[in-house]
Amino acid sequence: MYVTPIKSRSDPLARHKPASSATRYIIGIFIFFFSLFIIVHFYASVHLHSHDNNANAAMEEVQLSRLRNKAAVLLHNLEEDKKKIAQIMNSVGSNNVNSNSMNDMSNAGGFTGHNILTMSDNEFYSTTIDVMMSSYGEASGDGTCSLDFGNTLVNNWRTKNQTYCHKASNLKPTSLGSSVECSLVHQTRHHGQGDNLCVMNKVSVNLGIFGDQKRTSDVVKHYVETKHNDQPYMRFPRGFVQADCEVDGKLWRDEFMPGWNAQWTTKAMETVPPDRAVECDEWVEHPVLVVQRDTFANFFHDSEDFVNVFLSLAILRWNIGDTQIYLTDLYPQGPFWEMWSKVFSSPKHQTLTAWDLRNIHGKDTNRRVCFKKLAVNIYGPAAPITVASWNTPCSRTALVRAYSDYVIRGLNLQSFTHYMAPVPSKKVVVTWMARRASSEWPEKRFCDSKNSFFDCVLWDSFGIRSLGRMVQNDHELVTALKGLEKETYANGAQVVFQDVDYNLLSFEEQIKVDLQTDVMVGPHGAGLLHNIFMRDRAVLVELSVDGSGGLRHFHNLAHWYGRKYVNLTPSNPVRVEALYKDLAQIIAAIDISKY
Repeated sequence: MYVTPIKSRSDPLARHKPASSATRYIIGIFIFFFSLFIIVHFYASVHLHSHDNNANAAMEEVQLSRLRNKAAVLLHNLEEDKKKIAQIMNSVGSNNVNSNSMNDMSNAGGFTGHNILTMSDNEFYSTTIDVMMSSYGEASGDGTCSLDFGNTLVNNWRTKNQTYCHKASNLKPTSLGSSVECSLVHQTRHHGQGDNLCVMNKVSVNLGIFGDQKRTSDVVKHYVETKHNDQPYMRFPRGFVQADCEVDGKLWRDEFMPGWNAQWTTKAMETVPPDRAVECDEWVEHPVLVVQRDTFANFFHDSEDFVNVFLSLAILRWNIGDTQIYLTDLYPQGPFWEMWSKVFSSPKHQTLTAWDLRNIHGKDTNRRVCFKKLAVNIYGPAAPITVASWNTPCSRTALVRAYSDYVIRGLNLQSFTHYMAPVPSKKVVVTWMARRASSEWPEKRFCDSKNSFFDCVLWDSFGIRSLGRMVQNDHELVTALKGLEKETYANGAQVVFQDVDYNLLSFEEQIKVDLQTDVMVGPHGAGLLHNIFMRDRAVLVELSVDGSGGLRHFHNLAHWYGRKYVNLTPSNPVRVEALYKDLAQIIAAIDISKY
């Protein structure tokens, strides 16, 4: 049996509690005046219609209208009183739910520590991510764990803000009044001069450039010729961005703008004197975050960009309801498009690709759009989750746990979680994450000659994509592991085994599998990042076949989430009996009294 879905609350991060005396008082007042309204309305109707039939009908209607208006005023005053009381309650930090969310959530014990999953649509779109993250604590572990993966990471990044391009002192009436502010942070074990997040205020950008067919065709052609080693990024010319600010020469340098960040800042921005008018064919008033994806079809590397958008929004205190994402690489939408179209979009602002920008602005290749606030996202490989050459000392981190819940809630899949159940389930789902050469190259699979820069003709010769680290006796292993369902376990677990090839599922279907999984087992590969969406009691079992034991990506991600991780280094083919025994022991050790 499942509880009723959660409705909105005045405090989106509050724990659900029974109504306070103040809340009950409000409800009592509302019932009283509503009853009064009904009584007045009934009395007026009976009294007036009891008059002589020759009475003036117009006068009756006037009297009735006056009585209704008095009752309406009473109700209006009640609403105003409710608002005032709610403001007082909020000002003292009340955690009581409001009158629109009186559902008793005492049966939904699994939601403890998963506050983002309980948010209404309005709360999800209007609450800034730093506020969402705040209830997830910091990070367990010594040293710099909180600084690297907790709320301290967000706060520290924000404190590093400096002005890289100052607003000019001699502005004219026609001036934009541009400025650029950046926050450069040196993350633990990250290389280079630091990782940056920049916001350009009141700047002009030539978005018409995406309509330059020769330029975009050359970029995609180069991507093909380099066998995908060079990403399909435009090399924007100087003047692509124009601003009338004054740069700080010590800060405004390529070395502080990693990767493609420089293509949107130091290499592309032209500073113009304040007395020179900057052209604006259109103004965008809402905040825009620019992203150039590191790739479009590898879940681990795509997740670098996903996590960085989440982190950037937290640092900037921007909510997704008012913010729009621009993807300015030339990749097609790809297999994880729901992340952009649902998780990082809102009813007000949908994520736009470079192809969308071409269709909107590309008829004039010199069309300039001015932005009130335009942020350049953190460079993909600079994501905190990319550190994979060592075993992390950090666990149960605010960044990864809040991000996981944010994705689930953004996809509106919170009702598929185990946390909705009144008690934890005894059923233990074991998911074999198959790694098989079962689908075409993503460039061919997601090309679209009519609606993307990836013309399918370019990939006609591409067939099924080959993969490394495939388990050689995959079929034999799957057949044997099905026997786990017939075993008896000391903890009372009732096992269901499933063989899943994620390449054959939509992204939302993949996340639904994650949400129902207790033990995820498979060879090293990008798909194991899915472990961060499993339930809290779940276990990740990584098979480090074919020399992949030194790669610590998923050991770290499992720890950053706060779940159990088991690493096995079998031969390939895998010894069936040994893996079967290991999994049986792992299942028996799960505490099925927990979510």
